[in-house]
Amino acid sequence: MQTRLSLSRMTNLLRKVQNLTRKCQRLQKKQHHLQEELSTLRQEAKKASLLMKKTNVEILQQKVEESNEKALFLQEQLAFLGKKKGLWREETVRKCVLLHAKSPARYRLLREIGVLTLPSRCTLKRYIGACTGEVVSSLIKQRLHAEVKLHSKEARCGSLVMDEMSLKQSALYHKQSDALHGFVDLGGAEVDYGLEEQLATHLLCFGFVGLSTHYRLPVGYYFTKGLTGEQLEQLSLKVMQSVEDAGFEVVRLVADKHSTSCKFFASLSGGQICPVVTHPLNPDRQLFLSFDYCPIIKNVRNQFLDTKRIFRNAGVLIVPDYLRNLHDIQEKQAGAFKLVRCLTKKHLWPSNFQKMSVARAVAIFSPQVTSVLRFLLKHAQQLGFHGFDDFLPTIEFMELIYKWFTLHNIKSTSLFWMSRDALRMPFYGPDDERLLWLENECLIYFDLWKESTAHKLEFLSEETYEALRVTTMSTVLCTRHLLGRGFHFVLTGKFSSDDVESLFSTIRQLNGSNDQTDAYAALSSLQKILVTGCIHSSTSGNVGSVIGSIGEATKLAPQPAAAAPPD
Repeated sequence: MQTRLSLSRMTNLLRKVQNLTRKCQRLQKKQHHLQEELSTLRQEAKKASLLMKKTNVEILQQKVEESNEKALFLQEQLAFLGKKKGLWREETVRKCVLLHAKSPARYRLLREIGVLTLPSRCTLKRYIGACTGEVVSSLIKQRLHAEVKLHSKEARCGSLVMDEMSLKQSALYHKQSDALHGFVDLGGAEVDYGLEEQLATHLLCFGFVGLSTHYRLPVGYYFTKGLTGEQLEQLSLKVMQSVEDAGFEVVRLVADKHSTSCKFFASLSGGQICPVVTHPLNPDRQLFLSFDYCPIIKNVRNQFLDTKRIFRNAGVLIVPDYLRNLHDIQEKQAGAFKLVRCLTKKHLWPSNFQKMSVARAVAIFSPQVTSVLRFLLKHAQQLGFHGFDDFLPTIEFMELIYKWFTLHNIKSTSLFWMSRDALRMPFYGPDDERLLWLENECLIYFDLWKESTAHKLEFLSEETYEALRVTTMSTVLCTRHLLGRGFHFVLTGKFSSDDVESLFSTIRQLNGSNDQTDAYAALSSLQKILVTGCIHSSTSGNVGSVIGSIGEATKLAPQPAAAAPPD
């Protein structure tokens, strides 16, 4: 009996051994198959890696042939890996000039840690050249003559924009050029006015802005102190003559609402400022005079919020109390929901510095605010809110101001359909109903309002009203003039002085973001802008961050690349 059990057990064990043997054989075959697949995949991965590297090289080469800036820079960096010296591309040197001017410490850090191979400081200084007034004036002329060759007769029409930037009074002796910087410089006219020994307080800059093609050329600069209307007229005509001699056509003059500019415009108009005058350089042509519309809306906002001034149109009050009541309601409400997002203390009680913001001035009159006010006009009592009775004239005034600003701030040919706002459509015809609204309904509204007031504090100030009237008529007449001479469309945003503001912002940015720079630093920054042909304004400015070229002429003249060691 024991023997039979042992034989049965042995039989079972043999069967298990046979099953395990067959299972091992199957696993060995599977292992061999998987090893073959792994080997095949490794070979394919190796081929794919080589192909990818080859493809990346081909893509880089293709982009280089297309003159892609990033590809050209990468190719230049690869070329310097095995070299101690080499030739830099001029485009690289231009960009490095701006980068070094914005932050010399960061530029030096990038070179020292070896992340990038960049031109040395000596290379950048040789490329820029000596900083003198003669050099900058020569660069301005070169830019004008290089740019005019790239544009048609229609594209050469532009606006001459003038504005001032405050400077820190300081005199600096520059050893390399053996010159003193910081004194009043009116192109030689300072001697006639006895200002040659006075320290300059402002930089007067002239910019020429294209009306059909986008270019913004610095065409003149002067260091001034206590600028008068007579001096401004003399300098403006001198700059205008140089622009016309280069081949461009000055169609408009744009300035801020300063007493100096008003005297200059009054002199051109022969008395009261007119939106159109006879061109001082050609009696057969017209010259359109205009004030920048951005300071106008800021002045309107300031006077609207001023507690000492109470607007009254035909006996009906136009006051900001309803806006402040709306702000109080929002402050008392709990939770994240707000009726109006763009209504804060900075909007309603701005400081002197905050009053400089154009965006906040526009936000006060925006549809986001007026639509909520119209809703409260109907439903305030039902919701339990008090102080919102009979304020329709205030809403209509705010809507009119916003519409006026929008029609003066058209800067894109596509924004109107992206925003679904017909007001932002470019002007395509002289009989556009928006031009008729500006010429008739808008100006008549202010004329009737002025006639109905019994006290000057019930209406806009005389200076603001004059600027609004002249600018509105100038915009209407100039738009029709340009359309009549062959322009396919007109963007009124090109009528502003934003490009000169961008230039001033870039000058400050190239000097360590200094809000009040000195004369030599401003001259040096202006020279860098003219040499590189690039501007880069601050993101916190009224014009926002502007990054781009000042024109289509990328360089002034063919120059050999600068040689420099990469270390």
